[in-house]
Amino acid sequence: MDASKDRLVRNITIAATALCAALLLTADYGPQPHALTPVQKSIKAAKDWFWTPSKKEQEELERRLPIKQTGISDQK
Repeated sequence: MDASKDRLVRNITIAATALCAALLLTADYGPQPHALTPVQKSIKAAKDWFWTPSKKEQEELERRLPIKQTGISDQK
């Protein structure tokens, strides 16, 4: 095989492997614990840690972006 075909096969193999891994880790296996439960829990914990603001960040957001409470009495 020449170099360009070899590179193409290698890139397709890497993409297919990544896709299979993502599908395997995000599949729903039901409520019972299984072999991938610890991995899925650690991925969820990392996502929650990354996307959830800390208490200090929440206070800063509330200070910078006050949320107006709209109710019936506010409307005219």
